Amino acid sequence: MKALRSLLLRILILFTCPTFLYALDLYHYYRAPFFFQETRLGYPWLTSVDFFAGGGGTRNSFDRNHNEVPLLSLYGPENLQFIGQGVTLQDPSNPFDQVLAALPALGSHDHFGRVCFDGHFHIFEAAFSVIQNFTHGFFVQAYLPIRQLELSEICFKDQSPLTGIPNLNNPLWQELISNLSAITKRYGLSIDAGTRSGVGDLSLLLGWTHTLTSTWDIDFFDVTLRAGILMPTSKHCINHAFLPQISYNHWGLPAMIQFALGLFDWLNFGMQGFVLWLFDRNQMMRIKTSENQNGMIKLATACVKVDPGVIWQIGAYIKADHVIHHMISLLVGYSFVEQRSTRICLPDNSIPHNIINNDQTLRSWEQHTIHALVEFDFVNMHHIAHPRLTIFYNVPVAGQRIFATPLFGGSIGAEITWNY
Repeated sequence: MKALRSLLLRILILFTCPTFLYALDLYHYYRAPFFFQETRLGYPWLTSVDFFAGGGGTRNSFDRNHNEVPLLSLYGPENLQFIGQGVTLQDPSNPFDQVLAALPALGSHDHFGRVCFDGHFHIFEAAFSVIQNFTHGFFVQAYLPIRQLELSEICFKDQSPLTGIPNLNNPLWQELISNLSAITKRYGLSIDAGTRSGVGDLSLLLGWTHTLTSTWDIDFFDVTLRAGILMPTSKHCINHAFLPQISYNHWGLPAMIQFALGLFDWLNFGMQGFVLWLFDRNQMMRIKTSENQNGMIKLATACVKVDPGVIWQIGAYIKADHVIHHMISLLVGYSFVEQRSTRICLPDNSIPHNIINNDQTLRSWEQHTIHALVEFDFVNMHHIAHPRLTIFYNVPVAGQRIFATPLFGGSIGAEITWNY
């Protein structure tokens, strides 16, 4: 009876404390992801608690052609000559709005109006994770990420030609370039250095794990399944042209499957497959108003129906388990992530569908990441808690439309075994 009361109390805490909501907000174009977790141990009533922290910075991106480019040129040069085309101007008598209206009429010449932006991006990310096992392989998982994103040293290179008509010295063009920050701020958009911080999306994840042991040829074979529902909790901000969003900000259905194989009492292999379906929703966004526009600087805003692309991931790893002093493990892994293209729709169709969706910022992105990890596992079966310490490095080695931001950090955690 005492054991039953204890069990009911633990379950009540698990489902009422916000910390126990699992945030499957893992994959973003602006940084390498944390290493995906290994298959879950099926030990009944095992509790795993972890705190992660990591950070990184970069000045580079991979563009649509998989080439390494300056940080803010991942979608190609900004075509600033046409940023006012199709925009409802705030005050046609204002000198800045007159510049926006007059520039498109100059015509095109060479790379006139094209500008490549650059800057330095930095991220710090922390997360709390709790996994609670029940019996028969079932468990729930909790994970809460917190992020701070920073953009600094923003600058640009004007690609406009020195000769021909129009050219770099055109008075209208110089008026725009000299006052670009003030012009965008009139439309509620910053292109200056800035920061953004907050928690990621929250979701609840349920799982089941099973282990096959005592076979003739292998030490073990594990399979783990997880699925849940993702809930948007962070604020969607459209006031900065270059700062990424903290999270997806959409309802979604995540699911994953994992396998692990152990050989020779020390060598482990593992694989994972993951998919996240994100639901449609209406929200305010920056939109293109002309087919000539390109890049992240968009003056117009509208409430649109957003249909995010599916996010999917596959990965594999090899691990030398407890090979140094019976407590240090080494792991190397690889993962591939892609988010399919996002589609948006204006309810009144005031701007043609093919214009607002012909936007590089809505196109798919993909990321190839190498993961390296060293784990210190202080296992002592004579104690209820078994602490561990991990140091990791995750680096994107190739991709399309992503920031090339590595993530370096560590985690501290413990496995807690309960006796009922």
